[in-house]
Amino acid sequence: MTRLSKDDFIVVDPGKHEVKGMVFSKTGTVKGVFSYPSKSKKVRGFNNNETSSSKQFRLEMSNKKYLVGEGVPAEYNADITKTNDHHKLCVYASVASVVGNKDELVNLVIGSPTNDFELEENVERYKNLIRGKSDGQVEMSLNGDDKSFVINSLSVFPEGMAVLPRAMKKSPSKVHVVDIGGQNVNYRLYDDKGNTINYFSLDYAGMNKLEQKLKTELRFAMTSHAFDIESIDWNRAITDGKVVEIEDLMDEDDENVMSGYDNTEEFVMENVESFIEEEILTPLVQKGVYLQQKGHSILFTGGGSLRLENYLKEVLSNNLDNMEVSQTAKWDNCISYAMRYLSSVEKDKSAVTKAVVKIIKATKEPDFEENYNFLEAEEAIIG
Repeated sequence: MTRLSKDDFIVVDPGKHEVKGMVFSKTGTVKGVFSYPSKSKKVRGFNNNETSSSKQFRLEMSNKKYLVGEGVPAEYNADITKTNDHHKLCVYASVASVVGNKDELVNLVIGSPTNDFELEENVERYKNLIRGKSDGQVEMSLNGDDKSFVINSLSVFPEGMAVLPRAMKKSPSKVHVVDIGGQNVNYRLYDDKGNTINYFSLDYAGMNKLEQKLKTELRFAMTSHAFDIESIDWNRAITDGKVVEIEDLMDEDDENVMSGYDNTEEFVMENVESFIEEEILTPLVQKGVYLQQKGHSILFTGGGSLRLENYLKEVLSNNLDNMEVSQTAKWDNCISYAMRYLSSVEKDKSAVTKAVVKIIKATKEPDFEENYNFLEAEEAIIG
């Protein structure tokens, strides 16, 4: 990648399930996007760790070695906060993967869970962790290449703002925004002028907990002890509404290897819907938010919303006219941070509007991720 210009900025959404990021120019040009699983592990060395994935990083800093990203043999980070070393590693790996030279000045924009963002001291603690040294200098080795950058500016914004899909609504109205992430569900209520009325996070209500629930329930339901549950791709299972690996096993044995369910579609549907009811809708009711009642519009965002779209429509079937799932849900946090950052550094409102129009056009392209993906480009940045 060519050297970043002084006005370019890198946005990192260090999720609990997936890390997403985008690189922007000040005029709103999208220079690239990237995403990879939010996993990290400290290792003694890299010799025994083979990979062909462009989404796995071998990171070395302060005489310590880490694997970050795809194929890392680790569980997802279970902290409710992002002020920890795991997310610091994810942010650093992300930035290092898109800077092309040493000592580049980086304008960095990141997100924080709503509950963490509420107190200024929490935000400052988060910033201090990411800055590292007081001068913002970061040095490391990434995939065998020496990398260094200087955090010139650091901005933090709350998760779940969904600025773009709210702005695209034809008729402004009060709206419940529900951001389903890896570990948390962020809730925000906006009035018809775009003012925040209410906000909070539900801890341990995201996709990682759903995956654990499905694993636990399947262990009770499986009648065959010869099957390794850890071999299941749960992201695919939730999206497809069935467990392909077990379906294949049932075809081979010509018998039901599950107790209490006719097929895996019934298993997935029942357990995902009960999770939504018990871990999202009921806790929201306890906080005075009633998504099953008509009135406010409901906007689901976050990568988890895309995978849960069909289940949400079933659970909220009596309120379908009021709900929608953002079509840019995976990237909404990144786009929101970018739009808020541009508004903070550019005082010319017309320039901000033009930049936002560029961002909207880019994200509406049918092959958006393929066209802008750094990590899967023909000439991969990280080699």
